[in-house]
Amino acid sequence: LILYKKSYDLHVQFFGVEHQRTLQVLNNLAATYQYLGNIKEALLRNKKTYNLALELLGENHPYTLISLNNFAAAMNAQTIPNQEMNPINLIHSNPSDYSNTNYKNNKIFTSFEKSYYGLKSKLGLNNYYTINALRNLSIIHINSGNLKLGIKHLSTIVRAVENLRKGNFSPENRQTLFKQYIPSYVSYAFAQIQVNQIDNAFHTVELTKARTLLESIALKLAIEHTNLSKKERQQFDSFHKKITTLDYRIVQTANTEQQITLRTEKNKLIQQSIAFQNKLKKRYPKFAQLADPKILTAQQGQKLIPKDTLFINYLEHNNRILVFTLDNMGNLHGYDLDESSYLDNYLTLVKDINKSPYKIALDSELLSAQLLTPIQQQLEKYPNWIISPSGKLAQIPFETLFLNDEMVIKNHQISYVQSLSTYALLKQREKDLAKQRNRKALLAMGAPYYQDPNKLPIKCKTRSTANTTTEKLLLADASVYRNALQRLGTWCTLKGTETELDELKRLFSTQKPIIYRHKNASESKLVQLNQQKQLKNYKYLHFATHGYLDNQTPALSSIVLSQVNTTDKYDGYITASEWIGYDLRSDLMVLSACDTAAGGSMSGEGIMGLTYALYVAGNKNTLMTLWSIDDTSTAEFIKRFYQKVLQGQTHIQALTETKREFIQHPKYSHPALWAAFVLYGV
Repeated sequence: LILYKKSYDLHVQFFGVEHQRTLQVLNNLAATYQYLGNIKEALLRNKKTYNLALELLGENHPYTLISLNNFAAAMNAQTIPNQEMNPINLIHSNPSDYSNTNYKNNKIFTSFEKSYYGLKSKLGLNNYYTINALRNLSIIHINSGNLKLGIKHLSTIVRAVENLRKGNFSPENRQTLFKQYIPSYVSYAFAQIQVNQIDNAFHTVELTKARTLLESIALKLAIEHTNLSKKERQQFDSFHKKITTLDYRIVQTANTEQQITLRTEKNKLIQQSIAFQNKLKKRYPKFAQLADPKILTAQQGQKLIPKDTLFINYLEHNNRILVFTLDNMGNLHGYDLDESSYLDNYLTLVKDINKSPYKIALDSELLSAQLLTPIQQQLEKYPNWIISPSGKLAQIPFETLFLNDEMVIKNHQISYVQSLSTYALLKQREKDLAKQRNRKALLAMGAPYYQDPNKLPIKCKTRSTANTTTEKLLLADASVYRNALQRLGTWCTLKGTETELDELKRLFSTQKPIIYRHKNASESKLVQLNQQKQLKNYKYLHFATHGYLDNQTPALSSIVLSQVNTTDKYDGYITASEWIGYDLRSDLMVLSACDTAAGGSMSGEGIMGLTYALYVAGNKNTLMTLWSIDDTSTAEFIKRFYQKVLQGQTHIQALTETKREFIQHPKYSHPALWAAFVLYGV
């Protein structure tokens, strides 16, 4: 706000009040006021911008129409606070009156309507400002009870955004573009539920999930399944390596000008890479088909679901929740669960070892009544559940909820996946990996040196995420995050990881596992193994280390390797953005570290961070943790899990049985010690 005020004053000084550049800055200042909740100040500046634009440019100029839309949005926000931020809250539970036309004579409505149709004529439908104007118009219709027309407009918005997504964007730009339109998708899904369009609502929810991940996996599959020439594959690798290197350099530098130069270079490379992909799509029809991921309908997805399994698809937005259930017979059900008032409290309780299991169970029952009871009839029929969570629900271990007065884990086994469409691509990856020959069993890294063993120990830290205002401010800027991490202190040695690695060595003794520990559990060693194409030769990859969670910048969430003899190039933090550059062919990656399944939730993408990165790198299943885990109990958990895998159980079977054993164990029964482990995959 301060910078926009200063910018506006400077524009007035150098260009004058009536210059279009000055008007644009004034518009941005108004938007900032509205974002901060100061509607009165926003309204004053929006009105001034519109009146000046009307006088200088005329009523049909695109900028005048944009200013009119912003002015009407500010008036609307003053009339009904917060509706711009939470449009789904405007969808009536029982819309029955579609005949209320009085609102169409309202000044706000007529302004939105004039803005939308004018911008559509001048700029076209597939334009940010046109779409935004239509979104505001749809909200007015919905708020006034005309759900039918609101749905029609929301449908137009979704089609327009899907067309925009097909443009030549980098993954980051596509994420940013999509994020701002997600509220319209969410509104659309909730509205479709209200008029009983269950199939359509399911597909709309699928459109809101893991889009960039889908595109990344699809591209990798296209490369693997198309008969590209050696030169073409090398060209792909070259683009990938150069872009990954630039990502690393951008994070490393604290110099703003240098960052801009590197980002410009990266954008040029991305455009060259996209142009190269477009040539391949024209040359190879199969590549074009595979590289374009399909967002599945319920009818298409039902064929993938095993007979004894129920697919459960959640959408959470601002504590409002939708849920769908789908089986392999095509039975689809959808429900609006309304607003959850227990979600945040339960997230705090279940991970706290100091909270009594009795208290956790009480809150679990309350949350279960909201999340599971409405679909109880479907849940009871199936022993296996595949859950696609959303938003805050991605942090919930559903195994700890209750169904028929019993904890879910006792009668059901659960795996997680980002979306049904992602599940389809992972099933294809599963088939591909099954064809791999001569892969070795296990490569593990753990028990790194976090302090120099030849020096006196110093004060250390065990937490895995920044949790103070100062630290969050430091970590908000990716360019200084590494220096910030150093200021957070030294990581504590994990004694339990030694036991964990010893058990792995014993369990896999006949299969000659490769285990790196202490100074060899380092980033330089991992990079070397990847460059030598060694990592992709293992079925199981295991990391027993600290994990670092960065909620503000999920791409910087990391596995923390040795901190002894680090360099500027190899600092020991293997970030999510760096993992994307690795080449994996693993059936299972186990991240025996804190908070590895957590991460910032991005609209349209779900939980970003390590989960996302490892899928893109080529991994199939990932065993991760939702919160900080106990060092000693983790070693025991991992031992029991691998025992069962080596006995022939599937990954999800082994995980479920291990959790059931822990529940019965007098020392390890508390949910904080076992519920954090979740499996993402197939």
